[in-house]
Amino acid sequence: MRPIDAPGHGEAAAQRLGLAAAAQSLADEIGPGIYLGYSMGGRLALHAALARPAEVRALVLVSATPGIESDDEREQRRRDDETLAAHIEAVGVERFVDEWLAGPLFD
Repeated sequence: MRPIDAPGHGEAAAQRLGLAAAAQSLADEIGPGIYLGYSMGGRLALHAALARPAEVRALVLVSATPGIESDDEREQRRRDDETLAAHIEAVGVERFVDEWLAGPLFD
C-alpha cells in the first residue's frame, strides 16, 4: 500500500484539478487495486470507482460522502469553509489544531 497525495496537497501541491479529473488522475496513478480513502480522499476514491469500476477491486471509505446534493447546502458549506479558513489564517495552524483537538470529537 502506498499513499497518494491529492491534487493541491503534499507532493501534488502544484496540481489543480476538479473532482472528476482528480479521480481520473488517481485511477491513472494507482491502477487496479483496493482503494481506501478518508474524508476528501474517500470522495476521490469513490469517484474513481464510479469512473473506472473495473479497476477498483474493493473500496473502503472512512468519513466520506459522495458530496452535498443541494445547491443551497453546497453554498452554505462553501461559506462555512471560507469562515473556517479565515479563522485558521487569523489564529495560525498551531492554535487551530489545539482548538480542534479540544473539541467534542476527541472527548
